[in-house]
Amino acid sequence: MFSGSSGSRDRAARYKWVALSNTTVGMLMATVNSSIVIISLPAIFRGIGLEPLRPGNIGYLLWMLMGYLVATSVPVVTFGRLGDMLGRVRMYNAGCVVFTAASIALAHGLRIVFTAAALLCLVAAVASWLRGGRYVHGEEAQTAETAVPSRTEESMPT
Repeated sequence: MFSGSSGSRDRAARYKWVALSNTTVGMLMATVNSSIVIISLPAIFRGIGLEPLRPGNIGYLLWMLMGYLVATSVPVVTFGRLGDMLGRVRMYNAGCVVFTAASIALAHGLRIVFTAAALLCLVAAVASWLRGGRYVHGEEAQTAETAVPSRTEESMPT
């Protein structure tokens, strides 16, 4: 009986640190992803052959930058309530899984889309693909970000 009690205390002590490090990594991913596009914008636009500062193309630039921020700002209350109903850990894990899957799909899908666009000169299709990918990133980052404060509070009570 005593060893079982000690084992459960050890697991609880480990769980709080695992939960804290897990949520910290998730927040780091979302934060880095929100700003990393700014660094890579010149290479992105050069790769798709789009001059973003031309009068007709400024919308591509704005939505590439702001789409992620809009997608992380708007659904805060909705995802918070879903986390209350479905469970914060479940929402956090779902957000991280879809965020990672969207990252992989965007990275590998871009090769296919870039090749097709280069053959067909479809710059708008590539730009739309990028904007859509950024929106999915933003939505799923918000799904994970909404659960972080409450999950941290539950696992590390004061």
